[in-house]
Amino acid sequence: MTSATDEDSGNNAKLSYDIVGHQTPPVFTINTNSGVITVAKEPEVKTYKFFAFVKDGGNPRLHKLVPAQIRVLRRGARIARFERSKYDFSVIENKNPGTSLGQLRLLTPGGGNPRVEYTIVQGRLPDASNEMFFVDPRGHLTLVKALDYEKKKRYVMVIEANITSLNQIARTAVVVHVQDHNDNEPVFASNPYLVSVPENINVGSLVLRVFAEDLDHGKNGEVAYSFRGADQITLDTFNINKKTGWISTKGKLDREATESFVFNIRATDNGSPSRLSGDTSVHVTLLDVNDSTPKFSKPVYLASVKEDALIGQEVTTLVATDPDVNAALHYFIMSGDPKAMFNIERKTGRVFVQAPLDRESISRYQLNISASDGLFTSFVTLRINVLDANDNSPVCKLSLYTTRVSEDIDVGTSVLTVSAADADIGSNAVVKYTVSGQGLGVFAADSRTGIEWFVHFSDK
Repeated sequence: MTSATDEDSGNNAKLSYDIVGHQTPPVFTINTNSGVITVAKEPEVKTYKFFAFVKDGGNPRLHKLVPAQIRVLRRGARIARFERSKYDFSVIENKNPGTSLGQLRLLTPGGGNPRVEYTIVQGRLPDASNEMFFVDPRGHLTLVKALDYEKKKRYVMVIEANITSLNQIARTAVVVHVQDHNDNEPVFASNPYLVSVPENINVGSLVLRVFAEDLDHGKNGEVAYSFRGADQITLDTFNINKKTGWISTKGKLDREATESFVFNIRATDNGSPSRLSGDTSVHVTLLDVNDSTPKFSKPVYLASVKEDALIGQEVTTLVATDPDVNAALHYFIMSGDPKAMFNIERKTGRVFVQAPLDRESISRYQLNISASDGLFTSFVTLRINVLDANDNSPVCKLSLYTTRVSEDIDVGTSVLTVSAADADIGSNAVVKYTVSGQGLGVFAADSRTGIEWFVHFSDK
């Protein structure tokens, strides 16, 4: 029997066998599909040499040519042979060198215990099986070097037994199947993972998929994902699919409350007897969306300005803030100033005098101010008190006061009362009375009340 393997799949790994060499007429034939060599014609007592040819079904077709030798013994000769034409052994990859994988049983003519020399004559390229295994004189197949399932899962070799006392050689095929041991931790494709998402993403939306590879086989390579050491805020905000590694939103995001999240994800295999795990970190940055309303620093602003303030003079500055990123606020006077006595700088919120004020006309203004980011608008009240300036002259009730007195009137006698008013307020509205002109020295006035009284008459 000949045996060949092909690492490809499908037609590329479909093998067919043939015999190449000088057999005229053919003494041996080979099964095209299995590679089993059978006798086609009674052979002579001699050694037949030819080549076994194997090719795959790929395009282009790849092939291999190996020499074959069959020694024909005389009729009735006893032949040494292995108990089985093919041996299959299984060994877990973590077995130590020196471990016996099993025994090859050789049947020899006449029984007994002849001296046998075992040799591994063929290994699968590129790994040489004769470097990995050894057959001792008792036929035990022994491990020489440590195995690695992730590098090589199967070894195919031919074991030859040479019985020198009988001048006979027997061969058998041996296949060693390497079984996986959970010796590889899951390894994430990235560490860390970085992702940015808008803060208004819908709950349940997919954010990021993490992936960890485990080189082990079967359950040893099956990975489950979970949060590792995440705080409650993260657990309330995100979810992770244990099987796929997809991270999705579990709660609403708010960049103004939390600008970013950093948390760890663990991948754990389903190995036995112990499970192995690997970790990675995920950094989620929230992108700002204009979803916040501007807020003024005070519920009501109070300010004062003198009525003689110059045009352009600052009254106060209103401050509004917007937690959105790069929010550009603009301020406007919405109402309360129909004559446009005041104005506001659009970008700074600085309120200033725009026209001459007159406290005697309007002493208080109540302005409705807005701050807008282009989508959301907030309002606040600005109350401005106009302070008095001494800009009004006293005005007498009459432009001319007349009275008659007798010439013998007593000194100090009240003659008349002059009354004046001032539109200003406070100290600016306090009026003082004095006498001037021809009556100076003859008449006097009470500076507070304006009452004039007689002093004396001059002699003429």
